[in-house]
Amino acid sequence: MVDELILQKLQTAAKVGAEINIGLYDQLLPTLLVATPKEIEIYGVTTDKEDIPAVIVETLRKCHAIAYALVIEAWSTPFLEQAAQHDYKVRDMAPDDRDEIVQIIIAEQHNKAVRFSIAKIQTVATGQRHLMEWSESGPDSKACGTFIITEW
Repeated sequence: MVDELILQKLQTAAKVGAEINIGLYDQLLPTLLVATPKEIEIYGVTTDKEDIPAVIVETLRKCHAIAYALVIEAWSTPFLEQAAQHDYKVRDMAPDDRDEIVQIIIAEQHNKAVRFSIAKIQTVATGQRHLMEWSESGPDSKACGTFIITEW
């Protein structure tokens, strides 16, 4: 198990980075924060979306990581039945039925209990984007998805 303080530092650094990132760019640059036995390293992920999991695993192995935080931009909706009508492609739903969010996934090696932080993105009339209040969940041992990696 990774020291709780390291996981908290990963989460805090990821949130601060997301705030800066979302204010600078039209789309958030996916960011990988890697906790090694000595430090936290930060990487911008510039590969195609379908290649991100492989890049994460390669980076975690190369760095001898003990944990990581992945910061990504995504769509979210509370309307699951409507999402099903769109084959769960939330981006294709009506704008009033979806929210643009930043999601932080925090995972440690050999531990399936993953943590999440999520904040809605608000765009003001000038086009400037900023993050709303963060919500936290986890640790959740049933979480799954292509970006949730606990073995490397």
